[in-house]
Amino acid sequence: MLTADGWTGNTKYYPYIPFISSGISGNWIFGDEKALYLNPGALVTPDLTWEKAKTINVGVDAVFLNQRLDFSFDYYQRTASDMLIKISYPEVLGTTAPPSNLAELRTRGWELSLNWKDKIGKDFSYGVGLILSDSQAEITKYNNPTNSLTAHYVGEKIGDIWGYVTEGIFQSDAEVAEHASQTFIKNTTWKAGDIKYKNLNDDNVINNGKNTLDDHGDLTIIGNTTPRYQYGITANLTYKTIA
Repeated sequence: MLTADGWTGNTKYYPYIPFISSGISGNWIFGDEKALYLNPGALVTPDLTWEKAKTINVGVDAVFLNQRLDFSFDYYQRTASDMLIKISYPEVLGTTAPPSNLAELRTRGWELSLNWKDKIGKDFSYGVGLILSDSQAEITKYNNPTNSLTAHYVGEKIGDIWGYVTEGIFQSDAEVAEHASQTFIKNTTWKAGDIKYKNLNDDNVINNGKNTLDDHGDLTIIGNTTPRYQYGITANLTYKTIA
């Protein structure tokens, strides 16, 4: 089984419409009236378009052992393109940059389902089911020219956690003195009993480099917050027509 649905729009507001805000001045008084002022509208993107989503799904369904065992497997890929993100322009622009369709997110996942149903004698029937699934989303397009880790970047798995790798505890002050400097993490005097961080790039200092994907110093991906391998178990028992 192979299915693929079309493009669907997705947006929650209309930033292509410029608005001029107004207000009453609290400083300028003309007689007994205060002045009305208007603020120029924010910049808008002339080629702004809908966010789009496209899904491709491949599935297999099968029945075995006289219809007692049901097997189902689905694999899908969902691509969200033209996603709206905020971008930065040089400060000489003098105003906030408008959102633009400059991001894309791809989610891949699968789901496995197994169901067993049978009878015990003439009056009793039962069923047991297992569902196991997994998915992960990855950014495939994003406007981040410097690949700064303070923003999203191409290749990022949603939920990735960047951090320092620990190597246990300093056992003595002499070990602290021989280890790479950790004052970037905390500007203090490190002593025996403090946490020891791993020097991944062998530069004799523990830091985050330029904090970019190309130069992240001793930072590395140490985990991910996205739940993986979610599962569910179902069971039922029926006596004649009473479930």
